[in-house]
Amino acid sequence: MKKILITGASRGIGKATAQKFLGEGWSVIGTSRSGTASIHHPAFKIYALNLLDSRSIEKKVDSGYFWHRGRKRSW
Repeated sequence: MKKILITGASRGIGKATAQKFLGEGWSVIGTSRSGTASIHHPAFKIYALNLLDSRSIEKKVDSGYFWHRGRKRSW
């Protein structure tokens, strides 16, 4: 299954984009400042991430959310 990371996935264009990819069979990793979204799909995961705050980004990466097969994942 193909995977995609979509920022701003809780509303607007980000939400519509996430729904489009889910409809096409993709696994979607979404981010939003709140970490919540009204999308309910088994292939969708949402994480809190504030892209305007570099510390928020560093903490999320260091916490292991974006690790894959034992190493940091670069999206």
